[in-house]
Amino acid sequence: MITGSAKYYSDITRLPLARFIDCAVDGDPQSLVISGEPSEAELLAAWYNISSDYNDAMAADTLVTIRINAAQKNIVNLEAKIAAAERFVDLLKSVYVRKFVEELNRLTQAKIELDVTNPDEYDRSLIRYTQRLKGLKLHCNLEKARLSRLLEEIPKGGQKPTREYFHKLLINLCDSAGYDLNPETLSTFSFCERVRRYVKTLENKKINTPKKLQNGRRIN
Repeated sequence: MITGSAKYYSDITRLPLARFIDCAVDGDPQSLVISGEPSEAELLAAWYNISSDYNDAMAADTLVTIRINAAQKNIVNLEAKIAAAERFVDLLKSVYVRKFVEELNRLTQAKIELDVTNPDEYDRSLIRYTQRLKGLKLHCNLEKARLSRLLEEIPKGGQKPTREYFHKLLINLCDSAGYDLNPETLSTFSFCERVRRYVKTLENKKINTPKKLQNGRRIN
């Protein structure tokens, strides 16, 4: 934008990413100045528009957010499996139901058979299920730890993002594109659009690539 003899950036389509990062991290709207001496009010108004446009362009589509959503989904699924498996084990301690055994084997990815004619072996088989459950619980705890680390990467409300946050996103984009992206010439809008498309590509790959167990069977 040009006002009088002053010239400064007022939208993300022209603003170089490097200047946006300087302003976002350092909190100095002087990074928006191209030439002249715009007033503080003009720069603050420009930054308000830029930050609003940036938030709209980025929305929730960041790589970290996608990983957080995936971790949260995994945790919910694991906790549901653990709760159901524990319930089936408790029921099987009192009564043998073939369907319970089938579901328990599916939930714990096991092939354990319960011998109702041999009480000692029956009890040992239930203990084996309990051991399998420990593995599920460990997996769940690891996912929770990963989720905690991911949450730390998202700037909290009122907290300024770090240069590392932007650089990590930029490195991911460079790796995906196969060439370097210069933050001095890359517009902030182009950066946001590239992030959005990159994350969309990851989402599509995740949807179209079935998960597999060690034995090669597909799981949902």
